[in-house]
Amino acid sequence: MFKPITFENENYLIHPFRPEDLERFGQISKEVFCILSDDHTLKFVPNKRLSTFQEAELFLQTMLMNAHAGRNYLHFITDKKLSKVVGIIDLISPKVAREHYQIDHY
Repeated sequence: MFKPITFENENYLIHPFRPEDLERFGQISKEVFCILSDDHTLKFVPNKRLSTFQEAELFLQTMLMNAHAGRNYLHFITDKKLSKVVGIIDLISPKVAREHYQIDHY
């Protein structure tokens, strides 16, 4: 079973979706939409582009379900002073890697 990553320094907190994040689901969806609709951010992963806020909400809902199913594990990089998600880290399981990538050794 995967153990969530938590890292904190003076400015940032890296964390999975937490129970207290439910209260901020709409705001987090907006912040994720900003990240995944930015041309600079998506330079090397253009297939991750979101076109609407509703897609961001669905993306987050799917990521939560995938985490419970052991498929991938979305973590947020939160600016502590702004209480704002400024980045995301999506860790995929070996099973998902095999579905999407051809790698000699998993």
